[in-house]
Amino acid sequence: MKDEKITTEMIDKALLEKYREPEWYLGFEVGNSCGSETKRHADAIAICAYPSRGFKSIGFEVKVSRSDLKHELDNPRKCEEMYQYVNEWYLVVPKGVVGNADIPNPWGIIEYNEGKLRQKRKAQYHEAKLTTGFMLAFIRGRQRVDNMNRAVEHNKIAKDIEEHINWKAKEAIRQLEEVNSNIDKIRKATGINIVSYCMDKNIRIIKIAQKIEAMLKGNNYCGVKEDIDYHLDKITQAGETLKAAYAPLIELMGEAGQKEI
Repeated sequence: MKDEKITTEMIDKALLEKYREPEWYLGFEVGNSCGSETKRHADAIAICAYPSRGFKSIGFEVKVSRSDLKHELDNPRKCEEMYQYVNEWYLVVPKGVVGNADIPNPWGIIEYNEGKLRQKRKAQYHEAKLTTGFMLAFIRGRQRVDNMNRAVEHNKIAKDIEEHINWKAKEAIRQLEEVNSNIDKIRKATGINIVSYCMDKNIRIIKIAQKIEAMLKGNNYCGVKEDIDYHLDKITQAGETLKAAYAPLIELMGEAGQKEI
């Protein structure tokens, strides 16, 4: 399996997790000063907020490949501009990148491996220079961290919203499939297609069926039979009445026929 490529963003994330408030304040791309006085930037600087630790400050230079590291070591004086503003200076590299490289003695080495940072060599402590320009540059670096944290939170919220929308969409599809399945069952069992153009007719049929079901559930089916028997009797009586009424007429019509003969 091919090794995962380590990126600057991955190391920056690890720095954010390690040097967190309230103990540490971290800034990214911190210059030695601001405006025209800016000569050099540190990839990151952390300042401890605890007086018991002397408000220690640490500078970080991130290198993700041996070629980047070689380029830095070919001109180590480039770091001196930022080195003077911190108590300790560290190279932060993926595990194994340093190899046999000749790292200046005052510098420390921190290795990145599987999302974690581990100190391989401690940096030499020295007194740090503090200027107004550097402190303003650090504040700007802090703003970059705040922007990164907001971006992380925004991405998390966006992901949560996306997952919720996906869940709602899947649930809606499931419910629609269930409705379609039930409609198909009704059609197969009764021959009624409740989504056809004869919707009013289907509604009337369903209401009649509901009324019959309600009467049966209420043990009123005997009453239904009695109603039917009653109306059948009425129809029979009406038939007998009509027969009796027509009998004289039929008799007269018969006599008339005989006279014509």
